[in-house]
Amino acid sequence: METRIENDHNETIVGILVEKETYPKKLVLIAHGEFGDKNSLYQPLLAEQLPYSTFRFDFRGHGDSHGQTGYANMAEDVQDLHTVADYFENRGYDIMAVIAHSRGSTAGLKYATTCDKPLSHYVNIAGRYIMNDYGIHMHSPEVQEALNRQTKQNGKTFVIKVTAADLEKIKQWDSSHVSRMPKSTCVLTCHGLKDT
Repeated sequence: METRIENDHNETIVGILVEKETYPKKLVLIAHGEFGDKNSLYQPLLAEQLPYSTFRFDFRGHGDSHGQTGYANMAEDVQDLHTVADYFENRGYDIMAVIAHSRGSTAGLKYATTCDKPLSHYVNIAGRYIMNDYGIHMHSPEVQEALNRQTKQNGKTFVIKVTAADLEKIKQWDSSHVSRMPKSTCVLTCHGLKDT
């Protein structure tokens, strides 16, 4: 079921709620990576296969959600996760887990260390910890390709221009908060052999 949630900036976050009968009402949030959306990669299949209710959504500026798209919007993604979680908690759901990919996982780890009620589970799929590796940011083929990257928002294709300021913002992201992950949160990290 499509669900629309307004954030504190009057932007609409759009997602798909797949409900499963559980008591209490447990919910898994599924977050996409950079240039992705709620229907990217494995998200729709995962939402159907999990035995719990799921909500997969587009971060602001991605897919069907409103707002400004930005290459280095991790802080905004964290805010979106809090907004989505608050929305469902106010409707009686227990946010039991977050499953997130790439940049969505970078933001999701920050959410997991700052949410009021510790998560039972966190699944980090290819989320980076060290963000300030100059060589990775300036010389990798992915970044060079991404300097003019096409993506879709609200059904329209457009180009995201990645600036030196965006790369600097990413390099400044501090991931040390993961050391404050609650001991009660089980964390699974998945990386491929070619992930950086």
